[in-house]
Amino acid sequence: MALLTPIDMTALAARMANLDEVKGRSLWADARLRFFRNKAAVAGVVLLAFCATYALFGQLIAAHTYDFQNYDIMGEASKSGPNWAEGYYFGADQQGRDLFARTAMGTRISLIVGLIATAISVTLGTLYGAVSGYLGGRVDAVMMRLVDILMSIPYLFVLILFLVMFGRSLSVLYLAIGLLSWPGMARIVRGQTLTLKGREYIEAAQATGVSSFRIIIRHIVPNLMGIVVVYATLLVPDVIIGESFISFLGLGVQEPQTSLGTLISDGAKSVYYNTQWEIAFPIAFFMMVMFGFYFVGDGLRDALDPKDR
Repeated sequence: MALLTPIDMTALAARMANLDEVKGRSLWADARLRFFRNKAAVAGVVLLAFCATYALFGQLIAAHTYDFQNYDIMGEASKSGPNWAEGYYFGADQQGRDLFARTAMGTRISLIVGLIATAISVTLGTLYGAVSGYLGGRVDAVMMRLVDILMSIPYLFVLILFLVMFGRSLSVLYLAIGLLSWPGMARIVRGQTLTLKGREYIEAAQATGVSSFRIIIRHIVPNLMGIVVVYATLLVPDVIIGESFISFLGLGVQEPQTSLGTLISDGAKSVYYNTQWEIAFPIAFFMMVMFGFYFVGDGLRDALDPKDR
């Protein structure tokens, strides 16, 4: 029997280490590796991290507060442009307010509305769809017909009606968006639940007398987290677009607070006065947020279910 040389021993040890690493790797670890190998997904994470950092700390490094009005430059395009010497890094708007601080606030509010409204929508849609798919039969038919009715109602019309009836506050805005955007999540979860409820571990839980509610919470919902996370990352930009459109119409966030939609609306009105910076910077951050969430959502979809690529 031939003796192994030191080189052969080193190669064998390396192979054994790689084999142990592969055997000890979980499905989530594999998904994480696939995600970070996706350059677009990593770019999306960087964009979101940059926007979130700017939204959280932008007002701390701004030279002026978001509601301070400088009457010396109000309405004068020649004086209200970007001016680092006076602390107007992005320039000022037509009311003489610091656009750097206001863009930071607008980015923060848009992200807050998007994340909170998405959390409400995903929670309601996941529980509703899981219950409908697991119970099946007439209960499923009735619950899905209700979803069809809700999806047939014009989304923006009902959202505007909510804001008119209950006030144009920030809490009403993200609560209304969350309560109106869950049916799509419910349909997706219901379809996935129908494929899960026939699995052996579900039948074993039923045979041992576990209640339907406990099966849904402990077995169905945890196995849906992959699709739920992917859908949530793709729903956030849609929610932000809806909020921006409502704010663009003047029905969303009210002064002195602002959002990206409000800033874009104000910038669009001032283009005729040769103050393009008022719309350029809000649109730039709006696009970075959108691209960031879409890149991350696509990366998560490919990482969690690589067969669909």
